Formats: sequence, structure tokens, C-alpha cells
Amino acid sequence: MVQGLIVQLTIWAFISTDFPLIPAMICICWLLKIWHDRRLLLPAIAAPCRYTDTGMLIAGCQQQGIERVELSFAIWFVIFVEAHGKRQILWRDSCREHTYRQLLVMEKRRRYYLR
Repeated sequence: MVQGLIVQLTIWAFISTDFPLIPAMICICWLLKIWHDRRLLLPAIAAPCRYTDTGMLIAGCQQQGIERVELSFAIWFVIFVEAHGKRQILWRDSCREHTYRQLLVMEKRRRYYLR
């Protein structure tokens, strides 16, 4: 949701300025390609899920082993990184505040005990 908003605002900024339309479209395509190649536009976790203290993300009937959880931007979102490199994003506003805080505490404890 937020990623789509960022893309829309970027496109709107290019189109609404006095920047010529053709170079603006080239810049937009170039930016979208960079965002896609560097995987900045991550798929969001859409199904109801559960994260266990053993590092398993259970979404529906599918279990995924999580190698690490990136908490750099935990104010807004967390990123789950699977063993083979696939990344998924969980936005803070996509779950209850209490649940999100429990997730952060559980992951910080898991990091501390794995040292």
C-alpha cells in the first residue's frame, strides 16, 4: 500500500512539474526498473500469519524458514528474509499495535540468545 503510494507520488511529481513529458516518462521507467531490480518494491504479507520464536513464518498452510528479520525501519515496517533470499515486508499498520510490538520483542530476544 505504502509502496504504491510512493510510486504514485513519484510519477505525479514528474508529470506535474514543467519537466518535458518524454524525458519524464523515461525517468519514471528507469526508476521503476531500478526499484524492481534492487527489490525495493517488496511483496507485502497479505495472508494472516504467525511468527514463531524458532524463526518460522506460518502464513495460511505454508511454513517459511526465516533467516533474519530486518528491523532497521521497525518504526514503519519489518522485512522477513528467507534462507534463499526471498524478502517479504510486514507494514506496521497491517496488524494490531500490540501484536507488532510482540513481534519486535520476540525477534530482539531471538537475536540476543543466538549470539
